[in-house]
Amino acid sequence: MRLIRILSLLFLACATLVATPAFAEPVKLKVMIFNIWRSGVQLSLQQVVTAIKAADPDVVALQEPEGNSRKIADMLGWAYVDERVHLISRFPLYMGTQDDVHFSYVEIQRGKMVAISNLHLPSDAYGPELVRDGKPVEEVIQGELDNRMYMLEPYAAALPKVAATGIPVILGGDFNSPSHLDWTEAMMKARPAVKFPVEWPESKLMADNGFVDSYRSVHADPVAKPGLTWTPGYPHPFVRPTETHDRIDYIYSIGAQAVASEVIGEV
Repeated sequence: MRLIRILSLLFLACATLVATPAFAEPVKLKVMIFNIWRSGVQLSLQQVVTAIKAADPDVVALQEPEGNSRKIADMLGWAYVDERVHLISRFPLYMGTQDDVHFSYVEIQRGKMVAISNLHLPSDAYGPELVRDGKPVEEVIQGELDNRMYMLEPYAAALPKVAATGIPVILGGDFNSPSHLDWTEAMMKARPAVKFPVEWPESKLMADNGFVDSYRSVHADPVAKPGLTWTPGYPHPFVRPTETHDRIDYIYSIGAQAVASEVIGEV
């Protein structure tokens, strides 16, 4: 599914976070997540690079780079790449692993580290489309449990252990699932696609394990700021009559406070 994840440069989500626990003084770090849609060559790598330059992040977590992470970093003039988790960075990266979950230590200042990981959860079956098609909430939730939770659970368990050492932790990615913070009774009146409240298990798992959703921590009202990251249509701006829209791309953190978080290219 979702072979049309194009954002006419794809949606980019950026968060500026302040890491404090292990540091004497707060340190800012700007993190971007960017699904470049099946290697980025569906548009062009130069367009991908142009979009990153416009957003001006310090670290980018790429989804669907398909072997092009280092090439994109080279085009940016960035020296640091962790191809295990598709991270590219202005700052030095050091590989880390906790309970078989990979992440990178990002040295944002000499001796000052932030741990960042990145994931891309499976897209089928896509919950909002099940809701659109009239499936009951029980079937919608079961689809999430069957298709995505098995991949997310190791991250939710392992990364808080890294945070417990005093190192701020950031997890970004394309979750292919909405948030329980968005599918509320208030949103039923604002968005016809939200037919009933849903406690989406992926976002709930993250919250239960101490992760803070950067976008919702800055923009608490989903009615005022839905922050939709899927989809602007294909080819842009054409949107199929049955298309679903939702916020499915996230930057989560433990031990770092978001001071800004935006969807770049939002429509």
